[in-house]
Amino acid sequence: MWFFSWLLGKRRSTDPSQTDGSSLETAIVVSDVALEYEYLARRFGQIHVDWELVSQALLQSNDRYFDRMRVRTEEMEVDVFFDVTSTMSR
Repeated sequence: MWFFSWLLGKRRSTDPSQTDGSSLETAIVVSDVALEYEYLARRFGQIHVDWELVSQALLQSNDRYFDRMRVRTEEMEVDVFFDVTSTMSR
């Protein structure tokens, strides 16, 4: 997972287990919102075939902004968090 966060934006940590997007604390930092969908496609497969986006929410915690993407596959429903702070200042 750390590779995707490196590929898609700046990493907050050098520890790959700390950038998996499973919480606000481990959110994947992206420099462009479109990269969220690229990450989700790489992780889950083709949208509308392998997975569906159930919901998307913009969250704020302290001085940071996050997108929470709720994804449903046949096996599970999971939240993936992205740090979109850098996109908010544009």
